[in-house]
This record gives sequence, structure tokens and C-alpha cells, in this order.
Amino acid sequence: MTFNDTVFSDRAFLVEFYADWCGHCRAFAPYFRQFANMVRDWYPVVTVAVINCADSFNQQVCRENGVTYFPMMK
Repeated sequence: MTFNDTVFSDRAFLVEFYADWCGHCRAFAPYFRQFANMVRDWYPVVTVAVINCADSFNQQVCRENGVTYFPMMK
């Protein structure tokens, strides 16, 4: 299953695109983690996910989703 197959399904997704070297991303991480924990029970309706765009495995997904700065939410 691909990123697009997963994210563009019947369920809502909130994805944070980040880079592990990004200072703003590192500062934001605890808040996003807290938010994800708060909405964990909403799993049937919404899923929270993260993609590390600095990982070469994920770079194509980040490009295809128009990620131009970090962190970016979509």
C-alpha cells in the first residue's frame, strides 16, 4: 500500500512533513506528539502521521505533496 493509497482513503489524515535536521521541527515535535496523543481515540475518524522528508526513502512523497518548508501540515 502506498502513501497515497493510505492517506487518500475514507479516513481523514493529518500529516506533518518534517526534516530531522530542522530546528523548528524539533521545537514543534513535543506539541504535535501531545496533539496526536489527545486525538488517539478518534482513530476511526482521523489518523495523525509524520513523514521525515530528510530520509531519502520519503523525498519523492514529499515532492509529490508540494512540501516546500518544514514543518508542513497537510
